[in-house]
Amino acid sequence: MISPGTHANASPWSLASTTPGATLAAQGFVFLTATALRTLAGLDTATTERWAHTWNDLPPDRYLRDGGRYRSRRHSCFVQDVDGTDASESGRDGSGRDGPGRDGPGRDGPGRDRPDHADPGRVGPGSGLVQVAHRPHWQSTDYNALHGGIDRLFEPMAAELVDDPAWSRLLVSLGRIFAADSRAGQPEAGQPGASHAGVGHRGADHPGPGRPGVRPWSIEAHQFRIDTRDGMGRPTPEGAHRDGVDYVAVILVAREGIKGGETRIFEADGPRGMRFVMTQPWSAVLLNDRRMIHEATPIQPAPPGDPAASHDSLASGAATPSGHRDTLVLTYRADGFQRPGA
Repeated sequence: MISPGTHANASPWSLASTTPGATLAAQGFVFLTATALRTLAGLDTATTERWAHTWNDLPPDRYLRDGGRYRSRRHSCFVQDVDGTDASESGRDGSGRDGPGRDGPGRDGPGRDRPDHADPGRVGPGSGLVQVAHRPHWQSTDYNALHGGIDRLFEPMAAELVDDPAWSRLLVSLGRIFAADSRAGQPEAGQPGASHAGVGHRGADHPGPGRPGVRPWSIEAHQFRIDTRDGMGRPTPEGAHRDGVDYVAVILVAREGIKGGETRIFEADGPRGMRFVMTQPWSAVLLNDRRMIHEATPIQPAPPGDPAASHDSLASGAATPSGHRDTLVLTYRADGFQRPGA
C-alpha cells in the first residue's frame, strides 16, 4: 500500500469506515466491504449471486483501440430524481435539458434514440429512478484520450438485472450518498476536505442534486469483464483518469484465476495516493470524480497452484490458464449525460 502521506489539515487515508458519507467527504473516496454495500442498498446474498451470472453474457467490446480483445461489456442509462419524484414525471430526461426525453427526435435524428429493446420509465416506479432510452456512451478526449470523442453504442444490460427492484435500491442508495456529499458545500477551513473545496464540492451557484430546480443524477451503468485469454487484460487501458462525472462507484463482482488488478487512487490536485487489491465480491469503492484520479493495473493469469486461481480456470490443466475480473461501474453526473459540446 502506498503511504497516504500527510499535509496541513489532512488526516491519513483509511480503507476502514463505519460512516461512508463522512469518509467520502473527508477523503474524496470510501471503501465499502460487501456487507457494508449490501446493508446500504438492502441487498441479500442470493440477489447478488443471481446478478453475477449476467456477467457470463457480455458481448465483446468492439471499440478497443489498443488491438486487444480482453474486454466485454454492456451499458445502460438511468435518471434519478434525488427528491424521490420519477424523472419521467418531472419532464427531465437527464440529457442536460428539460422537455421531451431521448425517445423523441434528437441530435442523431428520429429513430435512433428509442430502439425496440429500450423501455424508458420501467425501473423503480416511485423510487425516483427511471431507465432512459438506450443511448451511446460518450466521453471527451479530455477524460479518455484513448477512446474519447466517439459514440460507443454497446448492447443494453439484461432486463432480468435492471428490472429487479433490488437494482433500483442499489442505484438510489448510492445516489443519495452522492447527493448528500454534493450538497455539503465547502467545508470550513481546517476541517477534513477543506483543501479540496471547490474541486469536489459545489457552491451556491452550482448546487448539487436534491436542491430545488436542479436536474437529477444522470447515471451510466457499465458491466465489464476483463479476461486474460491472450495473456493480459487491462481494466483501464486509458490509464489513471477521471471519468468526467461527479461521482463513480466501482463494484467488484468476481475475480477468478488472476493476479494483478490493483486499484490505485490519487488526489487530483495533491500528492497523496493509495493502492490496494479488491478481492471480496461485491465490495466497492465510491469516488468523488472531481477530487480523485483512479485506475486498475493489468491482470494476468495466476500460475497453476497459485491460491488466487479459481478451480474452474485451472480445471483443464492448461499451461496458461485464463481468468477474468468482473466489475460494475456506476457514474453519476448532475449536468446530464456527457455529449459533444457539454
